Amino acid sequence: TSVVPTQPNNPIYQNVAVSPFPTAVGQGNVVPLDPRANNHFAKVDAQFYTGQLKQEIGDGAIQLLGSHRVYKIRSALTLPPQFGYTFQDKPFNKDTSLELQYNGKLFAGALDVAAGAYYFEEDIEEAQNTFLYSGVQRTSRDLFSHTKSTSAYAQGTWHVNDALNLTAGLRYTDDSKRARLYAATLSATTEGTAAAAL
Repeated sequence: TSVVPTQPNNPIYQNVAVSPFPTAVGQGNVVPLDPRANNHFAKVDAQFYTGQLKQEIGDGAIQLLGSHRVYKIRSALTLPPQFGYTFQDKPFNKDTSLELQYNGKLFAGALDVAAGAYYFEEDIEEAQNTFLYSGVQRTSRDLFSHTKSTSAYAQGTWHVNDALNLTAGLRYTDDSKRARLYAATLSATTEGTAAAAL
């Protein structure tokens, strides 16, 4: 877990002494008078796992590579004074990848072969809520997306003689992505609250 400042001392931003929350909410139940004056924050929680298996087979080797990541981001920043401030979070995100590879030689070294298969899957969720400095919510946006990719490839190089090599290969890829977006711009009289956004 880490907390890092973002956009420090940006000249288009101003410190405006405001207290937009009617009750104590926010990071650590502390209400900053001004999110920028209290250091913009971007809090990242992440777990990342990787693994590799390799096996020698004759004049070649086969290996499996894998990774899995889960992370979430909470961020807040002020906008130019006429806009207010925004929470832009990624509450839940994950991705997984697997790759199977073979590299080796066949027919007493006359043929070099490289082949493999790849799989990738990712889920992303984003939530953005923007407020005026008066505390009135102005916009709300939620995005959900799912990505999946699979591919396979094979390439061979035939050493005809010392002066001539023939190379041929094939690759197949299938990518898909689905997304849903929910967005709203609220009227000036709509009393959205930061507590609801968080």
